[in-house]
Amino acid sequence: MFTPPLATCDQPSGNRGNSRELLKTVVAASLVTGLEMFDFTVFGFFAVMIGDQFFPRKIR
Repeated sequence: MFTPPLATCDQPSGNRGNSRELLKTVVAASLVTGLEMFDFTVFGFFAVMIGDQFFPRKIR
């Protein structure tokens, strides 16, 4: 049976020397989240008007 070696403090982390890539990833994720929240907010403001246009009230 094979048992993989345990991680120790002597082993370097995978992202230590690549902080620029990490920064780019964080900025990109933040930008996408901001755009998604903007879209959700705009739709929330216009939901009633959109509903009235697509589903008009029937007059009896």
